[in-house]
Amino acid sequence: MFLGYQNNERGEEFIAIASNTREELENNPFIKYTRIEESNKDWQLVNGVYRIGGETVEEQNEAIRQTRESLYRATSDYLKADYDEAVARVADNVEELKKSWLAAKDAVLAAHPYVKESSSNDLQPDQAENQTTTDAEEGASESDVAEPAATNTLPEQDISSWTGV
Repeated sequence: MFLGYQNNERGEEFIAIASNTREELENNPFIKYTRIEESNKDWQLVNGVYRIGGETVEEQNEAIRQTRESLYRATSDYLKADYDEAVARVADNVEELKKSWLAAKDAVLAAHPYVKESSSNDLQPDQAENQTTTDAEEGASESDVAEPAATNTLPEQDISSWTGV
């Protein structure tokens, strides 16, 4: 499957279209893409949003959380234990160990970003190429994230004085 990306009005990249062949995307004269990439995942359009295999954002984020957890155990947890021991022993290399531990955690976060829906209703990686995830966002569930305000609304008007024609 091939994904064609475009930028929205805020410059954020989103999946504009998915196709079975690269040629279908490259030969479309009506749409210009910022990039085309191949994906080995099954992307499906569900309610105007591209989702991996039709999974919800919550399901995808749970899988990402589990991946992160296993990677933390394999990498950063060992560095954290070394850091904790250095702090307890008042060692000289505490700051160096702290930087190593945090760098390992940041590498896991960057390699496995959470997924969220943008206001343009296109599924976006939090930080894969363009964005970073804050600690506050990481702990928040989808229901904790505020919905964007509607953009195409007219101001309310008092129509009581209007007369019919």
